[in-house]
Amino acid sequence: MELFFNTNAPGFDQACATNLAKFRFTEAEPEIHDFLGFLGCKAPIKWTYDLEWPLDLILNEADILAYSEIFSYLAGVRYIHVNLHRLSEITLKSPVWWAPFWRSKAMMGHFLDSFWSYIQVDILDPSYLALLSNLENPELAYDFDSIQGLHFNYIEHIRLATLMKSRLATFIYAILKTIDRFTVLSYVALENIESPPTNSELAYLGKVHAEFLVQMKFLFRSLSSLNSLPGRIAFKEKFVIFDGQETPEQTKRWDRACKTLEQLLLRLDYNRWFSLYL
Repeated sequence: MELFFNTNAPGFDQACATNLAKFRFTEAEPEIHDFLGFLGCKAPIKWTYDLEWPLDLILNEADILAYSEIFSYLAGVRYIHVNLHRLSEITLKSPVWWAPFWRSKAMMGHFLDSFWSYIQVDILDPSYLALLSNLENPELAYDFDSIQGLHFNYIEHIRLATLMKSRLATFIYAILKTIDRFTVLSYVALENIESPPTNSELAYLGKVHAEFLVQMKFLFRSLSSLNSLPGRIAFKEKFVIFDGQETPEQTKRWDRACKTLEQLLLRLDYNRWFSLYL
């Protein structure tokens, strides 16, 4: 099964339609963390792209697979992010007895706002601009191998800095699952917004909220360890996944990712949001 973009929809010009026609979704093998599954897909899918000359001189199938993993990850995070914030249209009109929902939504919303801003502002944009700057530098002469190396470093930095290439991806996925459960519960409970929440709804909400706090506490403390050299070494040994034996180049990429991850910690703990509460 393959799914394609509807390039006949209004708003697509010919150039855009030609480029988008190369993107498609195909069925994939089930994975431990199916981030695209948050979008309600009935079966695991993956993003693919048709490589054509001259792009196939630089990219290969491994690169397309890496982009597929990144796209799935970002799509899952963004879907949960948008879905949670749509609750604001309802909760802003809700009576005071829905305050427990407001509290949970505020904490989860802060995490997602911080994490998504971190991905966009601290990872994707500067990484892409740095890649372009290196490629367009007239003082540097690159052959195909050098360009592939620059692109590989670009991809690896995204995967490391987003925690995709670490065992913490399990906790990011678990946090998103918890927020998704809270969102679904809220949409159902708030259908009767003029009535107080039932005891069972409050009990379930308390359980989900407590689960979220435990997950955030673990994530926050893990990221806090990056503030010291011994902590970085311990974090790397415990969580980071390298392809084979660690090399000096991999260590260099990890050191760069650590500096970026410090920005995530700053965003999460803005005004000591979590350090005081957790």
